[in-house]
Amino acid sequence: MNNKLKAAAFVALYTAGMVAVIIAINLLLIYLNPTLEQMGVTFAGVLLAFAMKMMYDMRLGQLESRDRLKELNKS
Repeated sequence: MNNKLKAAAFVALYTAGMVAVIIAINLLLIYLNPTLEQMGVTFAGVLLAFAMKMMYDMRLGQLESRDRLKELNKS
């Protein structure tokens, strides 16, 4: 399978997944009927978790790149 087809399949699956998540969240919010304050606190928690994951991924990438550079310098 070539890269263009892999990329197109990834985008299609990612988009379908996001639509499913949005529908699930919408149904959950309709069922729970939360207040605006509860939604704000939940949104802040989600943003914090997302920021922590992004920082982790960035630092992991830096450390892996550093290790690869050390291996290249040895050889």
